Amino acid sequence: MRGSRVWLSRGTFQWDYTKPPPISGDSGIPNSRLTYHGLDGISGELFARLIVPGG
Repeated sequence: MRGSRVWLSRGTFQWDYTKPPPISGDSGIPNSRLTYHGLDGISGELFARLIVPGG
């Protein structure tokens, strides 16, 4: 038995950096945003089953 598999993926990633609030309990102040678009990926594998005599 042998074969192969392929996976395709697509995504985005966003990271927001917020400054700590000046007073405890307040919400933070947005400072910067890092965004990645077009994160396309291809992954694959090949597999096989080996039959060994006497094993």
